[in-house]
Amino acid sequence: SVTATLVARSLLGDQPGYLIPSYSLGAPSDLVLGGVVGVLLGGAAALYVRTMEAATDLAGRAPRQVVALLPLIALLAVGGIASFFPQILGNGYGQVKAALVGDVPLGLLVALPFLKMLASAGSSAAGVPGGVFTPSLFYGAMLGGALGSMAHLVAADAPPSGAFALLGMGAILAGTTHASVSAVLILFELTRDYAVILPLMLTCVVAAAVSKRLEPESLYTAALGRRRVSVPHLRQVAWPPGLRVAGRMHTEIAVAPSTTPLRRAVVTLFALPAGQDLYLVDPGHRYLGLLTIERVRADLSRLADTDGQIELAQAAEAMETVEPLPADLLARDAITRFASERRAWLPVVHPGTGELLGAVSREDVERDVPGL
Repeated sequence: SVTATLVARSLLGDQPGYLIPSYSLGAPSDLVLGGVVGVLLGGAAALYVRTMEAATDLAGRAPRQVVALLPLIALLAVGGIASFFPQILGNGYGQVKAALVGDVPLGLLVALPFLKMLASAGSSAAGVPGGVFTPSLFYGAMLGGALGSMAHLVAADAPPSGAFALLGMGAILAGTTHASVSAVLILFELTRDYAVILPLMLTCVVAAAVSKRLEPESLYTAALGRRRVSVPHLRQVAWPPGLRVAGRMHTEIAVAPSTTPLRRAVVTLFALPAGQDLYLVDPGHRYLGLLTIERVRADLSRLADTDGQIELAQAAEAMETVEPLPADLLARDAITRFASERRAWLPVVHPGTGELLGAVSREDVERDVPGL
């Protein structure tokens, strides 16, 4: 990104993609307006995605003898539409720029977005795509400008239609990609108009939410799905309400007093199943720490170099202090502890007295939890 920006600025200068008037949309009514635009154009974004998908599905069902003619048919159709509406050709930069300054008649603002959508969908489905990013900006700018022109027919003091066109670009971009934060950043980068940032943010978030509710796939994930590319999704974890560590812990664990001779504790530790530790307690059965095979090996090597010390050493001298889990801790919060400790098992203690009650593994905490 840095390299591309430096090259572009050296060749084209440091100018925003679209030079527009400074629109100030910071009043509470403007925020409400942004939310309304987000709802309406969120539906329009879902329509855009579905139209692209429908055209692709239709082309996929065409007879084999017709497939080779699809590019010719699509381009003839685009040429036919362009004979009456040449504005649909190209990336639409000039028309979008005109919409952003409120210089497009209402009739064109209504007709052009749908004609552009049909031309883009048909071309893409036929195998002669002209891109989907700039057509979506065109689609959003025209629809937003149309809403702005209609708003002026109702209220003369409504914001300029160009401001609506800017919000429309953000709404469609967010709605077709399901990436509201990226849409805000891209629109701000294209225009560098910070005065509209608040309604733009609201419009993008609402549009993305509405579009995703109507059409779960975005413009890009839908294309990947057609190619059978698996798209990773965040898993929705449904933790049972009130599930606590005490409900999943094991009470049959290896326990020894901290004053146990180290040699005897080591024999006990090495007899345990793989991955389990020996827990050390004081005379009141309060948890003090634990012995792990890795720590004991290191300490035995150290004590072996000291004459007689290994015979006198107690288990506490090789003890590792690991913070225990309170028995009343919610299971979902215990996962954070497992992630930070990087241990398979953690001790569980009484939250008031510190008495060792048992131990729990990460697998125990995650067992039978949907989404894990």
